[in-house]
Amino acid sequence: MGRLLHAEIARYLHDRTFWIAILVVILANMVVMTGGHQLEAPGREVLGRIMMKSIATMMVVGVYAGLSFGGDFERGTFSYPIRCGWAMGQTLLSKVLVFVAFMAFAIILFPACAIIWCTLANGWGAPFTLEEAAGFIGTAASLVVLAASTAMVPVLISVATRSSAAAIAASLVVTLLQVPILNGASALVAAHVLPFGTMWFVAKGDISPLYGIALGAAWSVALYTICAAILKKTDMK
Repeated sequence: MGRLLHAEIARYLHDRTFWIAILVVILANMVVMTGGHQLEAPGREVLGRIMMKSIATMMVVGVYAGLSFGGDFERGTFSYPIRCGWAMGQTLLSKVLVFVAFMAFAIILFPACAIIWCTLANGWGAPFTLEEAAGFIGTAASLVVLAASTAMVPVLISVATRSSAAAIAASLVVTLLQVPILNGASALVAAHVLPFGTMWFVAKGDISPLYGIALGAAWSVALYTICAAILKKTDMK
């Protein structure tokens, strides 16, 4: 499966649309954060503020997922490795692993850059101890896993609809529907179930990073299993 993974990685690295999406994510977050003087905070405080305003990032990820993963089905490129002899499971797994890795990178990139910027410009905000370093590493690991599980949602929609337009529309609707829930009175309760919201509260320190890792992994496995079940019933050749 190494050749499949290598081909997928090369595909995203040379995909101009992906790098345009990254640029849009950075610019959108810069507008949101500079407008509220959020980047004037110390490094240890900025992560929670950014993740609470990550709606623009998730919308861009949803649009790109529809264009990329959904477009694979429209163009027939998803089934190409299968026609060449690779098993459907290997094809799906390689595409999902590389896609969610690149989408997690897109989601985490700006927060990581903002933390570095704010730490250099405004300091960390407190003495940086080993305990705090361990906690920060745990939070970062949790956010990566949760970001990957969040990216699995548009993957499932793409597999189910096999249409880039439908995948984009459904991904945006799913993201927008979560916003009022996560801004309501039951936000913390909902965040214990919805990975998108869990990212907010893990970053703020209200939910344990270990819980975030477990929830993100569970959602990823569940959504991947559903994708595999859908494709198993279909002749991809």
